[in-house]
Amino acid sequence: FHFQKFKFVILNGGKTCMGVETVAIKSYIEKNYKNISGPEDIAQKLGISYETMRKTFTRSERISPAAYITLYRILVCKNELMHTIKTCQEICYDAGFRREDSAQKTFKRITGMSMLEYRKKQCNEKYDVILLEKNKIVYSPKLNLAHQ
Repeated sequence: FHFQKFKFVILNGGKTCMGVETVAIKSYIEKNYKNISGPEDIAQKLGISYETMRKTFTRSERISPAAYITLYRILVCKNELMHTIKTCQEICYDAGFRREDSAQKTFKRITGMSMLEYRKKQCNEKYDVILLEKNKIVYSPKLNLAHQ
């Protein structure tokens, strides 16, 4: 994914940042969320200043690049909680969070519930019974999942 290939184009009033559309910034985040340590990494990859990128992205998307990264990671966590039997710790690291405790706090702040509460609520609404033990699914009849 090379940003140098993007030309200065404004589509339907969309914002650009030194010739790079915010769509390209979002796309980069969504493809590389695991390895981005902060929005400064994105600006460096694009070859533009962090401030320029931040201001343009925020004006266009009404959210900062840092917040977008965090929300995207939370979305990944939600998906993993509903569709895998991974532990919360594994999910946090797979989503690009560096520390499980900060990921758990961020998840709760944004969703209003802990990761385990979210998994229980989502799974119990979709499936009859789900047994959890130490953050792991032990058995779910409808999912036909068993964790050894």
